[in-house]
Amino acid sequence: VLQEKYSDAAIAISEVIDSPEVPAGSAELALLRADNAHCLARLQQFSLATSEADRANSIPSAGFDADDRAVIFGALSDYCVAAGNSAQAADFRRHQQAALDEHQKTIQELIKLLEPYSAGPGKPT
Repeated sequence: VLQEKYSDAAIAISEVIDSPEVPAGSAELALLRADNAHCLARLQQFSLATSEADRANSIPSAGFDADDRAVIFGALSDYCVAAGNSAQAADFRRHQQAALDEHQKTIQELIKLLEPYSAGPGKPT
């Protein structure tokens, strides 16, 4: 997060979170809160970090794209590591891996759909 400049990152992230440009309930908001939790935990502001992580995790993510969920779960895992909660970090890593697997499956399905067009226009496939 901002090349490990956690204090600068926490300030910048908080400003973005407070802006009207971040939709409530969005994947963007969940990721910003998760990243902020990680920064705050690295700064040893554990109460604020936990609050941000809880707020990130309370945003329903089932409807988010798999790659968005993977990034959010990764950031929440990073927060847990920084906060010293390795068991919960591992749980978020499992959720992250499941989301990555789902994303990879989607990519493979898209590749199969596009295969007939891979030779280009007018060329045999």
